[in-house]
Amino acid sequence: MLSKSRGPSPWVILISNSKTSENVDVKRIQEVLTIYRLKQIVTVPTHNKNPILDWVITEDEEIIKDLQVTDKCVSDHFLVAFQLDIQKPLPKKRTVVTRSKDIDHAKLTIDLSSKVQEISIESACDKVEVFNAIMTDILYKHAPLKTRTVTDKPAAPWMTVTIKEA
Repeated sequence: MLSKSRGPSPWVILISNSKTSENVDVKRIQEVLTIYRLKQIVTVPTHNKNPILDWVITEDEEIIKDLQVTDKCVSDHFLVAFQLDIQKPLPKKRTVVTRSKDIDHAKLTIDLSSKVQEISIESACDKVEVFNAIMTDILYKHAPLKTRTVTDKPAAPWMTVTIKEA
């Protein structure tokens, strides 16, 4: 399970209230951490009864900066705060081809009606071929292809269809 969920950046796992009934549970957890080369880095009590119940687990201790455990008197647990020293990945760029949306509909209509009237071929197959060629030429004239580079942005999980339609 852990190996499948691993992403491109280092692990940081937060576990709160990691009460264990026996020392055996702690040993099992430590075995799992060893198997996955993970480290629990909180070394001071995080609870007013003195045990370390809140854990910060990572494979790279260097990314955890300024870890502090502070009793804010709002809970029986202390506040565990730290900075992550990681870089946000650069957004990916890609090239897309689109058509212009600024079409002069009056000129398009004039071009379509004048060109379609010029088709004087009897064969249905030839007529379709000529019609397609004329339509393609008119399309390129009135809505030329444009190539541009766009930056992919990460999806916002909170952005729903309902919000977009509002």
